[in-house]
Amino acid sequence: TQLVFWNQGSKTLFIADVPDNPKISAEWKFEPLFSGEAGNQNAWYPEGLARFDIDTDGVTDLLAGNYWFKYQVNGTFKPIQVAEVGGRI
Repeated sequence: TQLVFWNQGSKTLFIADVPDNPKISAEWKFEPLFSGEAGNQNAWYPEGLARFDIDTDGVTDLLAGNYWFKYQVNGTFKPIQVAEVGGRI
């Protein structure tokens, strides 16, 4: 099981492996999926995250900010910009 989350301060989208027992685990392993403005322009900023099969290929993708993160066979996500300005998902 994994958890994906934005850190607005670092302008980074992270993915974490949820430990078997998250209530007692002192450390969660996580890594950046994407780093950047993700559409930040003036007062606009990315907020929220959704997961679903955007291209109906049977694999769950992510939508965050102004990017579609297409799941790749090697377990990574390819960021594809879908709008000029980020927004709420």
